Amino acid sequence: MARRLQGLIPTFFASQFLAQTVAVLDVLPLAAGLTASAAGKAVKGSVQPGTHLAGVIPSAATPTSSLPCPLEAGWEALLTLRLPRVDRSGRPSGGFSAAAYDPNSDTLQLLSDAPNGFVQRWGGLRALVAAAAKGQTGPLPSLQPRDVLPLRSGQARLPKEMDGEGLVPLGEDLWVASEGRRNASRPAQLLRFDAATGELRQALEMPAAWQPAPGRGLEENKGPESLALWRRAGKADTLLMASETALLQDPVGQARLLRWELSASGAVAHSLRSLALPGGGLWSLTELLVLPEHRGGGGLLALLRRFEQPGGWGGRLLLYPSPAPTSKAPSLAAKAASRASTPMPPASPAAASTNVGSVNPIGPMPPIQGWDLLARGPGNTGLPADNWEGMSWGPTLADGRASLLLVTDDNFNPFQSNLLAVLAPRRLANCPAKGNRSSRRSAADIL
Repeated sequence: MARRLQGLIPTFFASQFLAQTVAVLDVLPLAAGLTASAAGKAVKGSVQPGTHLAGVIPSAATPTSSLPCPLEAGWEALLTLRLPRVDRSGRPSGGFSAAAYDPNSDTLQLLSDAPNGFVQRWGGLRALVAAAAKGQTGPLPSLQPRDVLPLRSGQARLPKEMDGEGLVPLGEDLWVASEGRRNASRPAQLLRFDAATGELRQALEMPAAWQPAPGRGLEENKGPESLALWRRAGKADTLLMASETALLQDPVGQARLLRWELSASGAVAHSLRSLALPGGGLWSLTELLVLPEHRGGGGLLALLRRFEQPGGWGGRLLLYPSPAPTSKAPSLAAKAASRASTPMPPASPAAASTNVGSVNPIGPMPPIQGWDLLARGPGNTGLPADNWEGMSWGPTLADGRASLLLVTDDNFNPFQSNLLAVLAPRRLANCPAKGNRSSRRSAADIL
């Protein structure tokens, strides 16, 4: 969750403010300075100019690429929506820190980082993206609210407050990264919920190097915000998790990366090479997506944000190579223990994995390419300046490109918004059917 720079609005004010909001979707105005695509006209007030007019094909189709080609071509914003601040029952809705789209059921799931976390489910995204991509004039189809799944204690017990920041639906489970704080009553954890009931099945502790200790561990309110599914042929399903910023014992400008090997009984954590972050500690990592080999050659796509006075919000996408082991490929051996007792006990060294806690001697992994999400003008996405935190693949476009979904966390603050943006990678006419070509900027230029 982003730092509450402006603070949460008081309960009485929140109820008055939310009561006056309209529980419908608004399409944001066009970004200025962009030109319409030669393939067709943009939809005034609905679709940003520069859109490739491509429909959506059935979800079974495999995208030819999820990345721009060349990489410098960047991304185009097909659509930006403002989501309602109340659900159908009139309850406050927001704090969306993670997103997951299921193409088989056309379901968009948004995870809220509210202290009593919940998952809000929507339908109709495929039709909405298809209409926008085709250049449909007039009102666009709207997302259809389906249900809200409260997250609660079950076989294992949740702490008094959770801070859900990363979401991976997988079979009958919902895996959630909870950012936590530097105390035993609100620990950072990997949580496993029942996807049907929302009940907690398992709570897994962070490795020892991530645990709070004098001068060590996760920084306050800088725990894991990202969670991504990593699937490889012939290997067990794996979750990737990154710290938001450097651990206290690490140099600034990097994020630790974990690989959680999943099994029926739990998960085992392994250390991977850290990711280099730009800005000397000013930028933080809020989400990861894995690029399988059939989606542009492999690698990691990372969503970053920053907040500075007086400049305000910043948002970037960074492309990294495929995850790599540390120089000695250490395993964080022990399976993270399941926490099922009441009340929740302090984290014990035995429960936390037996980590190798030293800084990787070969240094963090630098990015290959970066894109400014808020920059305006020809060739840029021009997204609104806000707290962009969640990211997921969206419906596949008719030309084979995968759409990219981004969501904002409004912190339940009236000065921010719940936004959903749909991006698509630009591919120039001379690009090969597969792969990407780039002039290969140096890491120093990107960072």
